[in-house]
Amino acid sequence: MATQPGRKRLRLLGAGVVVAAAIGAGAVAPGSPAAAANFVRSGWWNAANNGTVAPPAPPDVPDGGLSIQGGPSGPGAFGAVAFDLGGRELANSLKLEIAGTPTPNLAVKACVIPSGDFTSGSNQPMSTAPTYDCDHVQAIAGTVGADGTISFDLSALATGSRLALAILPAGTTDRAATQTPDSSSLQTRPGVEENANSSAPAEPAPDTSSTNSAAAADAGASSYDTSSGATPSYGSSSSSSPSSPSLSSPSLSSNFDSGASISMTTPASPADVAPAAPAPAGNTEAAAPPAPIRRAAAAAAHSDLATKVGGLMALALLFAAMAAYVRGYGLMGGRVAD
Repeated sequence: MATQPGRKRLRLLGAGVVVAAAIGAGAVAPGSPAAAANFVRSGWWNAANNGTVAPPAPPDVPDGGLSIQGGPSGPGAFGAVAFDLGGRELANSLKLEIAGTPTPNLAVKACVIPSGDFTSGSNQPMSTAPTYDCDHVQAIAGTVGADGTISFDLSALATGSRLALAILPAGTTDRAATQTPDSSSLQTRPGVEENANSSAPAEPAPDTSSTNSAAAADAGASSYDTSSGATPSYGSSSSSSPSSPSLSSPSLSSNFDSGASISMTTPASPADVAPAAPAPAGNTEAAAPPAPIRRAAAAAAHSDLATKVGGLMALALLFAAMAAYVRGYGLMGGRVAD
């Protein structure tokens, strides 16, 4: 038979299990950020290496580091880094630590390696260097900081699952060496998940111009009863088309040729004249939001309501479980033995 302190310990243990389960269920939410970028490899290439006998590397380039040096007809040496990005990760910035003493007013740049791959290693022949592109994708200028680092802002660079960059000298006299890069060299940011409704085309606003024009034309045409034989007068216009917008009351002009044959007809009585169709009222209310925005707002409201209801239910279950344990009932409904 369990003692009173033993019963209390069992109840507290059970309550702790329930609380831990509730907290764990709330912590596991959809849309958690993907893993950060993983460092893949790095390397650098030396124009002085013709592929037969490799010249000694500069003394300030550490093992695994990068060598960057300008030359008269192209880079004398340049490095490269490659990273794998997570499913919803975007590159934000790249930071390399300078080794040794760089040349004054150092200027470097980063260009995309379209293939996304290269051979890792130091002091490799320039003939085996990867092809980089500084034309179709604009080169990113590096910023040399007072803390001895070179930073590249990659926030405007469109990247996929693999990011590979060549680190190049900007001028013929620029030279620097860097420490060995790793996963911490690349800072990422969460990518924005596109709304499922964003791909649906927006519903165009109804075009009322043709409807208004047709209504106005019908109104002008129905202002006179053609079945009664009445002929409207269009003022000084020579056109007899009823679609002309300029109408005047039937009348005789004081200046006319008495020798001309004039045929007069009696205008239709007001009772026979069909009333003009009222012009469609203008839409004075603000245009309704597009359907995708309305659906997104409804989904957000529904999700928020579901979250609140779920939280209240979890809280109620937690209090019920704690009350049961205080009264001496176990997790499966039985009473705890005394």
